[in-house]
Amino acid sequence: MRVDDDTVTWLRANFEIKAGFTVERRMVYKAYSRHMQSMMQEPTNAAGFGKFIRNVFPGVTSRRLGSRGNSRYHYDGLRIKPSS
Repeated sequence: MRVDDDTVTWLRANFEIKAGFTVERRMVYKAYSRHMQSMMQEPTNAAGFGKFIRNVFPGVTSRRLGSRGNSRYHYDGLRIKPSS
């Protein structure tokens, strides 16, 4: 899957690889969707976006965090940049 340059630029401007940090996958996808809508472009679906993340940040993995029945998937090893 080819990742478009605008998406790569946006991801690198707002997120970075950092051990010990997690970011909820749903939150990252919502931010991406808002960005794409502001650019008047159609966002890819969540599964396709997950592939973008793995291409741009190859060391990032997914984890399910939270108590039983309330768990959510997170990107492990990714954080929101303080400047974002």
